Amino acid sequence: MSHDASFERTQAGGQFAAALALAHIVEINLPAAEWMIPESGRLCGHLKRVVDLDARIAMRQYATFLGGRLRASQGRNSHTEWVHLSVDATYRGVPVTVWTHVDVRPVAEVRS
Repeated sequence: MSHDASFERTQAGGQFAAALALAHIVEINLPAAEWMIPESGRLCGHLKRVVDLDARIAMRQYATFLGGRLRASQGRNSHTEWVHLSVDATYRGVPVTVWTHVDVRPVAEVRS
């Protein structure tokens, strides 16, 4: 049975559609992430404890699967340098965000 958020107009219905979308994402065997479904029914994933190159590979896999664009921002302060990677997309009618934040030295070039 197929199910997506376009048929769900309630908060609980949106969360249910997000849970079903998450079940499918987990079946695909993409890189492990911590997932959360807030009241809005948005699906939010966070890749934790990944090193720079692994993070870039994992996030490209999510971008390809979800059909979203990989976005990157870099920053630094006097103690650390980092890159923040994220993908925003819609999957089976559910808004999905996947992101990670890694420390890098030196800051590597980011290609989308």
